Amino acid sequence: VEDTLIAQKMALRMLTDLNCQVDIASDGQTAVQLASEQIYDLIFMDIGLPDIDGYEVTKRIRQQEANKETPV
Repeated sequence: VEDTLIAQKMALRMLTDLNCQVDIASDGQTAVQLASEQIYDLIFMDIGLPDIDGYEVTKRIRQQEANKETPV
């Protein structure tokens, strides 16, 4: 979860080079939506997002997870 385009591109490149499948959310609401639609092994979270801060996004993701706490 990252709102800065350059940081998104850099993270995408580094993670795909490590053979990771990557989804990018540029705001907190999108991150919460994506996390409700599929299971992730790991979430990299920006704290300073334009709509909801990363702490609140993590809290919302935790509330919708059933019996799993994805590392954030």
